[in-house]
Order: sequence, then C-alpha cells, then structure tokens
Amino acid sequence: MKRILYTIILFLLGLSNSSAQSNEGTVGSKKTISDEMMKCAYIFEGKVISNHSYKVNVDRYITYTSYLVEVNKVVKGNIQKGTINILLRDVHSFDGHKVVPKEGLYCCFNDAPTKDTTVTTTNSKSLTYYCGDSMANGELKKDDNDNLIGYFPTIAEFYKYISANYGVKIEQ
Repeated sequence: MKRILYTIILFLLGLSNSSAQSNEGTVGSKKTISDEMMKCAYIFEGKVISNHSYKVNVDRYITYTSYLVEVNKVVKGNIQKGTINILLRDVHSFDGHKVVPKEGLYCCFNDAPTKDTTVTTTNSKSLTYYCGDSMANGELKKDDNDNLIGYFPTIAEFYKYISANYGVKIEQ
C-alpha cells in the first residue's frame, strides 16, 4: 500500500512539474517569437494587391517574387499607409517555402538589395520579406505560417505584448 501511495505521489509531482515547465515554455515562446519579429526594421498590416516573379542578373540569375502590398497599419518602421513593394528571393530550403500572406501582418528586413522597377508605390522602398501571419477581418488566421497565432489569441494581445515589452507605439 505504501508503495502504491508513493508511486501516486511521485506521479502527481511529475505532472505538476511538467505543467509548470509547460507554462514557462509558453511565456518563453512569446518572448522568442516577439524577439525574432522585433529584429525586423518594418512591421505592418496590409493586403497583397498583386505579385509577379522576375529575374535579376548578379553574378548569376536570381529569381524574386515581387509583392505590391497595400499598407493599412504601420506597427514599426519609417513607412506610411499606402503601397509598398516586398521582395522574396525564391529559394528552396529544407523547411519548405516561405508563404507570404495574402492579407495579414508582414515583417520585413531593411531595404531589398534589388528593386522591382515595374511597380509604383507611395512608399519609395522595396523591402526584403522575413515572415508574416495571415489575418482576416482584423484578426489572426490559421495558415501555413502560424507564427503568432500559437502564442497570442488575438492581434491585439500581440500588440499589447510588444508595447509593454519593447516600447512599440501602435497607431490606432
């Protein structure tokens, strides 16, 4: 009887310990994903208006996909509402292709190394795409990216988190 009771107590202690670690992991994951996104110079909400592929010859031909995006809300970076060009270098990786959301939150590095001269934008920049999250009706939507939705139930929660932890002022 003592052996059974001892086994049950150890089992329950193990469950409570793994539960505590699980909660730490969620908080750590929020911080990790937010840290990654905050490395980007530009974060904004928008919608893809059009896209096309083109090749640039720099030592060898490199294929890019150019996305013309309507910027609806600027979260971070020196851009304005209007249109902007996002470039994604077409590379095959072991992780699969990056998926640029048709509508959502876009995170981009600094100005792209090349510029798509076939598009006209109100923001005179071409940005290098890093990651993004799909949105519909102003809320996060599950898709192949699933970066934020696993850690933040709403986009407002993400904005609240980065405002509190990174000092980002979100325009209303």
